[in-house]
Amino acid sequence: MLDKHIEIETGFLEYGGDFGDLCHQTVLPIFAMSQKNMIPLGTGFVIASSGLLMTARHVVEDFVDKKEIRDTGEPIENFRLYVLHVSDKKHPNGSPFAGNNIGGPILITRIYTDPNLDIAIGWIQALHNVENGEPLSFPSVKLGFSAPILDENILGIGYHSSAFSVPMSKVDVSDVKKHVEYSRKFTTTTGTVAEVIGSQGFRKWPHFRSSAKFEPGMSGGPVFLENGSVSGVICSSISGGAEDEGYISYVSEIWPALSFDLDVVLQNGEDPQKLTLLEMVQQNLVKSDDSLKKIETIVNEFGKVVGIKRSL
Repeated sequence: MLDKHIEIETGFLEYGGDFGDLCHQTVLPIFAMSQKNMIPLGTGFVIASSGLLMTARHVVEDFVDKKEIRDTGEPIENFRLYVLHVSDKKHPNGSPFAGNNIGGPILITRIYTDPNLDIAIGWIQALHNVENGEPLSFPSVKLGFSAPILDENILGIGYHSSAFSVPMSKVDVSDVKKHVEYSRKFTTTTGTVAEVIGSQGFRKWPHFRSSAKFEPGMSGGPVFLENGSVSGVICSSISGGAEDEGYISYVSEIWPALSFDLDVVLQNGEDPQKLTLLEMVQQNLVKSDDSLKKIETIVNEFGKVVGIKRSL
């Protein structure tokens, strides 16, 4: 397991990073791809340098629940999930892609979900140095588990109105990585915490309402606090209906996802071990702020951990 961590810097409310910077390398578009079609789905973000990704469950639920993919005429079994990665390095002069950032699709190899949360966690395929074969680290965010505070400032990041510019039916699958251009609009939005909600309606998980405007495609993106940590996942946003009502936006709190059981390879060549996300944080494999001390485990009479809770 790689333990290298590169903490991204958003500048918070004044983010103005360049394409391919650490933020772009950490917050990634998610899409589904088959031999004939590519479908933009939403946004995810890296939470461990080894390629652990977090997103919203509803972004990937069609694939988790084996539902029908609309408007493609293809069975869901034909599709696999990917993120689109972009680096800060450029293709060299003389290349057909000279001046463009190096990057491309990376397969999501495993997805973990909880039907009671709008959060999903997945592994993305490891990248390796083409010269020496060594695994490469992904920049990652720092997680936060504190309870949201009314009127606290937040920053949401995601990919809005993503689309593919080349009809996939006209592209040979062997040329997909070379010839398909992915049109992405990197979007940031700011607002405040407007209401803290434990459970409401179909949202039966801890979440909060924000004044921020989350555009379509931003679902699954990270929500930053001013201390630089990510405490939430973009859930949904709808218009308030009247100009003075703004947007009604919801953010899933991250801390309940600490109970996820994950398959983790700690050393190259070893079999995966079962670790919870909480254990990964405790072992410093996933970075967090000092709010981890607010998280407590619930133990049964036999000493087995059966749940987690957050203290005030």
